[in-house]
Amino acid sequence: RSRDWEPLIGATLEQLATPDGVVYDVGANLGVFTLVAARGVGPGGLVVAIEPDPDNVALLAANIMHNGYRQVVVYAYAAGPRAGAVTLDRSTNNQGDHHTFGQRGERPGLTVSMQTLDAIAISCGRLPDVVKIDVQGFEVQALAGMTELLRRGAPRAILTELSPSLLAAAGDSAAAYLDLLRGYGFRLQHLDPGAGRLRELDAAGLAAEVARCGDGGFTDLLCTR
Repeated sequence: RSRDWEPLIGATLEQLATPDGVVYDVGANLGVFTLVAARGVGPGGLVVAIEPDPDNVALLAANIMHNGYRQVVVYAYAAGPRAGAVTLDRSTNNQGDHHTFGQRGERPGLTVSMQTLDAIAISCGRLPDVVKIDVQGFEVQALAGMTELLRRGAPRAILTELSPSLLAAAGDSAAAYLDLLRGYGFRLQHLDPGAGRLRELDAAGLAAEVARCGDGGFTDLLCTR
């Protein structure tokens, strides 16, 4: 059902997930894009689905089993800059809007395990060709946990959500995230849902897109190298 839920992201991931490839789905939620990636990589590939919320993990695992995919492995972690524990602030009305920062008292909190993507790569034994990241403002921290992967040239593509307000709430910024991605040699393209296509953006265009998001908005980027 990726064609119904964020169809341009689904279509882009379909193109990126090639036979026998490896995709990490960071913030896999219930597995909509995990399944897209699994179809793309086929039985010779691997999809690593990373999701910290235990209720989501149970539904994710059931979704994978129902679709008969054996090329998917699930890691019940929050992706972050180090191994340890972190409080997941859980939304009561949106399973895709749990946060790992700063809303203590406003949302029910749950302690979950956090792991680096570098460590997960060692555990699963395969480097990612593609990483999809949607972790509600924790993207800079997830990137901080994959410095060894990035140094080794993996992945070739990152498909990421960018929410300036959530990044700021996590103590980071959209500018810092974009600078990090550029610093690792990624070319940034905007997934324009209105036009239904990828759109090239220079620095001024990216700044305008970030400003357009305003308070609470978000956009999606394809980063390739």
